[in-house]
Amino acid sequence: MTQILHSYPFDTKLLRTNPKYKFNPCIDALAPAASIRLAEKAKTLAAGGQTIFDLTIGEPDFDTPASIKEAAIRAISRNNTHYVNGRGILPLRERIAAKLREENGIACAPENILVTPGAKSAIYVAVRTLIGAGDEAIVLDPSWVSYGSIIQASGGIVRSVELPYDDGHRINLTKLEAARSDRCRLLIVNSPNNPTGRMLNSGEAQAIADFASRHKLYVVADEIYEKIAFDGRPHISLGAIPEIADCVITVNGLSKSAAMTGWRVGYLCADAELVDKMYMLYQHMLTCISGFAQEAAVVAFDCAGEIEAMRAAYERRRNLFVESLRNVPGVVCRVPEGTFYSWAYFDHPAMTSAQICDFLLEEARVASVPGEAYGLGGAHCVRFSLATSENLLQEAAKRIGVAVKKVMAQETPKLAIPGHGSEKSFRRSAPYPSRPHRRTLSDLSR
Repeated sequence: MTQILHSYPFDTKLLRTNPKYKFNPCIDALAPAASIRLAEKAKTLAAGGQTIFDLTIGEPDFDTPASIKEAAIRAISRNNTHYVNGRGILPLRERIAAKLREENGIACAPENILVTPGAKSAIYVAVRTLIGAGDEAIVLDPSWVSYGSIIQASGGIVRSVELPYDDGHRINLTKLEAARSDRCRLLIVNSPNNPTGRMLNSGEAQAIADFASRHKLYVVADEIYEKIAFDGRPHISLGAIPEIADCVITVNGLSKSAAMTGWRVGYLCADAELVDKMYMLYQHMLTCISGFAQEAAVVAFDCAGEIEAMRAAYERRRNLFVESLRNVPGVVCRVPEGTFYSWAYFDHPAMTSAQICDFLLEEARVASVPGEAYGLGGAHCVRFSLATSENLLQEAAKRIGVAVKKVMAQETPKLAIPGHGSEKSFRRSAPYPSRPHRRTLSDLSR
């Protein structure tokens, strides 16, 4: 399914009326993050003395490795508190380029790197540079909540392509072709994916390369969760595919992998001519990233042991939480291939995902994010963060089970995943094969 989320000029019904101020219509039409209401409700309950199991947060619960913090302290002590190179200090750009060459297979040098205040800023700079009024960009839903808003703020049109739950959120060429028009200039791909936990496979990567090459599209490859991959799955970088290397903007950072969310160090890698043009915008937005933070970021590339320890902890938590949810009748939960999120389908057709999250917060005191916040394909789905302790995850899963059983006791549970074409009774004893063979109820749970 393809849907235009926003058009340009915007429907005046989207604009808020204010007799005092007149805003840029691109900004005035932006919607707030869909998770804010539930987050505020959770805070209100917690302030009233309730114990809330918060599984909404999208940041690691680990501390930044000590060697990184010590490097920053040393840099501050040397008074590295002044302006530095706006593109990023050379030692950091050299380490980023070396990492991308050696680990990702992307041919690059320091002139291909722009250091930004987090990956979100890198995405904004890339989209803002490449998209103009009326240009279209393809977003694969479910997707991170800010992609559409960034495109909209640039005056662009979002072409949202639904990748359904029952099809494993797989990408295929037919859907990409159906979404494209002559005004399309950009495709955004996120792997590992927030919220679904899916990772690109080689067939999907090649389909994207063929599609982008044939239609001369730019590709923004958001790889911020690259280091959080499970079961030995290889990460595929689209920027390493020769036929599209010149039109791929690879985005990454240290927030998720090195638990550096507050440091605000991200980066992008692209053709030098593209980087030069993006830097023209960037230098009017931000003078530079703090020099001491960049010195610390260099050290982060030597923290492979700490990064792997965090990844392994997320994998253990994933196994624990997913297995617990699979024991809850009426809940289908695939095993995420990467990220620190669990993406679950709740078999309650009469309830929206926002209503499900409200119910879980009120009945189980578990805070989560509704699937509808992530666009098409999120109906009846809920995202749970695994960035918390195993004990908390165990208790949260237990509470979810108790709350859901209250509802299930009042009705005959049916599994009716959109697009599956049939309904089957959900049984707790249903087998879960280790390898998919043909599409069955048990396969859908993977």
